[in-house]
Amino acid sequence: MHFFLVIIILLVAFLLGSFPSGVVIGRLCFHKDIRDGGSGNIGTTNAFRVLGNRGGAVVFLCDFCKGVLAVALMRFTLSVFGVFGPADPAQVGLAFPLSPSLPLVLAAALAVLGHMFSPWIGFRGGKGIATAVGAMFLVVPLVTLLCVVVFVVLVLIFRYVSLASIMAAVALAVLTPLLHPGAWVYIIVCGLMGVLIVIAHRKNIARLLRHEEPRFAFHH
Repeated sequence: MHFFLVIIILLVAFLLGSFPSGVVIGRLCFHKDIRDGGSGNIGTTNAFRVLGNRGGAVVFLCDFCKGVLAVALMRFTLSVFGVFGPADPAQVGLAFPLSPSLPLVLAAALAVLGHMFSPWIGFRGGKGIATAVGAMFLVVPLVTLLCVVVFVVLVLIFRYVSLASIMAAVALAVLTPLLHPGAWVYIIVCGLMGVLIVIAHRKNIARLLRHEEPRFAFHH
C-alpha cells in the first residue's frame, strides 16, 4: 500500500513541477508569451528579461514553490502513514521502500524533470534551477544553501546566470558526498540531477565558449 501511495505522490510531484509558471504568469498578468522573447525559455532568467523585475520575481517564486511543495507533500505523506522513522533521513541508507531517502529525492528529481519537460507545453520547459533549489532545500538544506552562495557570487562577479547555474549544479554533485558521506541515495540522485542541469545548459556552454552569452541585467 505504501509503495503505490509513494508512486502516486511521485506522479503528483512531476505534475507540480510541470506547471509552466512563466507561460501562465506572462499571459495572465503581462499579456505576453515568455517564449516569444529573449532566449525563449520559460524559466526565471528569461522571465526577468521579458516580464521585468516583478514578473521575474513572481516566476522564480512560483518555480521555487513547485519544488518545495513536491518534497513537502512526499514528506507529509510518509509521516502520516508512518514510513518516517525518528532518524534523520540524511543518515538512512538505500533501504527502499522503508527508507524515506529515496522517495524524497525522487520527488525532488521528478519536480525538476516536470519543469524541464512539461507535458502542457510540448514537453519543453525551463532548466530547472529555481525548482531544484526549492526541492533540494527540504532534502539537503546545507548543500543547497552552499550551492545558492556559489550561484550568487558567480552572478555578481561575472553576470552570467548560465555559468553560475552550471557551477551550482556541479557544486550540488560535489558537495553532497562531502556533506552526506555514505548517503548513497542522495549522492546518486543529486549527482544525476547536477549532470542533467549541466546538459540542459549545453547551448549556453557553447555560447560561453564563443564569448556570445549575454550577461544578466535587471529590467523594469
